Amino acid sequence: MSLIPEISVVKKHGDTFERLAYEVFASVAHDNVLRMLFFTAIADNNDFLEKQAVIKKLATHFFDNKTPITGIISQTPFACSLAVEIHTINADLEFKQNADLPYITAQKDNQKALFALVAPNKAAVCSSIARQAERAFGLLNSILEKENISVGNILRQWNYVERITDIDLSGQRYQQFNDARSRFYASCLWQNGYPAATGIGTLHGGLTIDLNAYDNIHTMPIDNPLQTAAHRYSDKVLEAGTQEQLTTPKFERARIVGETLYISGTAAIRGEQTIADNAQEQTLITIENIQALLRKCHNKQLTYLRVYIKNEADFSVVKRTINRLLPSAETLFVQADICRPNLLVEIEAVAE
Repeated sequence: MSLIPEISVVKKHGDTFERLAYEVFASVAHDNVLRMLFFTAIADNNDFLEKQAVIKKLATHFFDNKTPITGIISQTPFACSLAVEIHTINADLEFKQNADLPYITAQKDNQKALFALVAPNKAAVCSSIARQAERAFGLLNSILEKENISVGNILRQWNYVERITDIDLSGQRYQQFNDARSRFYASCLWQNGYPAATGIGTLHGGLTIDLNAYDNIHTMPIDNPLQTAAHRYSDKVLEAGTQEQLTTPKFERARIVGETLYISGTAAIRGEQTIADNAQEQTLITIENIQALLRKCHNKQLTYLRVYIKNEADFSVVKRTINRLLPSAETLFVQADICRPNLLVEIEAVAE
């Protein structure tokens, strides 16, 4: 029995979203499904809410009171109409709810895991990223307190930010998120480092935060010798936010959890600066950054990659480069904006 999820991807072509989603649920409905993330084209925030409602209805139909965590991500998958990332876990799951937020816990001996995803509702989706973040972190804090798990036990986090690099009256949207995350994290000293994390753009859908938290499990942060730790960035690479003192992105380049290595969203950054101005070179540099992390972890083997590509025209060259250099890992390619305007590719990974 393990508290670390395994990841696979189901890809579907053609037909309506509801029909494709139905087929996915019908094919994976069994007791150990922990999380289902639906990557698809979204027309606008109303479409996001409608598809979110479809998923919730289907999840209840197929899983009843053992409904997995579900999320709609407004990132169009390449070479298919719908891609669904399935997280399964070989453990007895407890399906719980606090206020309007469902979440899942699992235990093994003296270890405990908590899994949760907060997506915006109709009232939240059109509010500022700062307000959405405060709402989301408030909901997450409530379940962490209920389960007696510290904020510092969050070990892997995904942050999906609509129009991530846009600037509105409150400053850059990613910086607004970072300011809110820093306030949420302030309750903990983080003596063993921050979570592995991804902060990535979506076209629609407001802010979604997805996380894994663990209590009493072996874990350690992994620095990259080629990159400045993101939480140590200087003001030179931070955009205007709501604070007089800009807050940095609070995550580690990678993190060991049990025997699994979670590699955060990684891009063509050396030190703290973006380098290269085309997708092929940025992909090569990103892979070098990932390989540097693997070398620090006894050359663990990649098992899963999620690849974010900013421009559709770059898909072929990015895919060829990854297939040539990282051929063994299952890979999901999606179109997504990235947290710096000059970044064209980002890759996150899992290694064992």
